[in-house]
Amino acid sequence: GALLAALGVVQTVYEPAPVSTALPETTEAPKATAAVGMEEHPALSAETFLQRAESFGMETLAVLSSEHERMAEYTLAYSSGETATLLLSLQNGEVTEFMLTMRRPMPPAPLTADAQQAQYEESLAWIYQVFLAYALALDREEALPYSEAAQMAAAARSTFEDGEARTAEHGKFRFTAGAIPSTGTKDEGNMCEAALSAEP
Repeated sequence: GALLAALGVVQTVYEPAPVSTALPETTEAPKATAAVGMEEHPALSAETFLQRAESFGMETLAVLSSEHERMAEYTLAYSSGETATLLLSLQNGEVTEFMLTMRRPMPPAPLTADAQQAQYEESLAWIYQVFLAYALALDREEALPYSEAAQMAAAARSTFEDGEARTAEHGKFRFTAGAIPSTGTKDEGNMCEAALSAEP
């Protein structure tokens, strides 16, 4: 009798385990996954765009310069005293294009200090990193493969290096980069821009 009673106790301990814990876990987990998968993409406001860029490695602070219904312009301080401009095109409050504009990093003359060469290469690397982070931020639906975004970022870096115009397309994404036409300023011939747009 003592043995049966002991077995009965064991059965009451094991009986709820498969019934009460296994079934709810297996039924609730898929529901949670399905709910996440069915969520709509949030609107890509300028603020959301910048937050997404941070999640993709953008470390430079974007300071708002001006904005209105169709655009938001930011200043990026990326090197000792150097700045770039980020222009976001907005349609119904959502970012549909970004454009990065800045003076081309000029290569140091031969036989100059290694520090100047290092700063030049650092500026080009910064352009690549920033453009890639912004490209991934613009692609909220993940329709642009990472390799394509990386190639566009490399093309942007090359344009800021040599001033040559470049274009590329992938699905709804359009990449353009090139030198800005002369405006008669002190930066004449040295300003470049690179942009990526996504059709709404």
